[in-house]
Amino acid sequence: MSVPFPLRASPAGVSAVVGTILLVAITIVLAGVLYVTMSGIMVETPERNPELLMDAGPWANGSVTVSFLAINNAEGLAPDALSYVIQAQNGTIYYSGPAGGNKTLVANITVNVTYRDTGNVGKVSPEDLIVISVTPANATAVRDSTLKVLVANAIVGQVNSLA
Repeated sequence: MSVPFPLRASPAGVSAVVGTILLVAITIVLAGVLYVTMSGIMVETPERNPELLMDAGPWANGSVTVSFLAINNAEGLAPDALSYVIQAQNGTIYYSGPAGGNKTLVANITVNVTYRDTGNVGKVSPEDLIVISVTPANATAVRDSTLKVLVANAIVGQVNSLA
């Protein structure tokens, strides 16, 4: 019995050009898959601004103490990085700048902001306090103002009424 089609090995195989194209295509596909896989792992999370939730206590002898209720995204934030703006409802600014500066801006009222670093020294922490003092002590113009706390010109905390 004879075999209609004899089985024999072909000496030609796949041409060198087709083989090279296939290798390049497979390499590109594998590189693309690797890139997509690794890009999901290596994505940097965006830096979030600190958030300071604060509350003002009652006025006593021309000063008010502001305490922190919660501090978020502020790991390692130094008190020196904070600046303050005290602004009245009508837009008048009574204080602007870092803590420790006396500002006489309006109607002979001197406002001083002091940061009391009582908790984790050198870092903003929930135990710390912001004290706002007004001279003369009976000046009431600042009492309905808003305290804004800024880091790099971004508002990170606010007390809407110092009353």
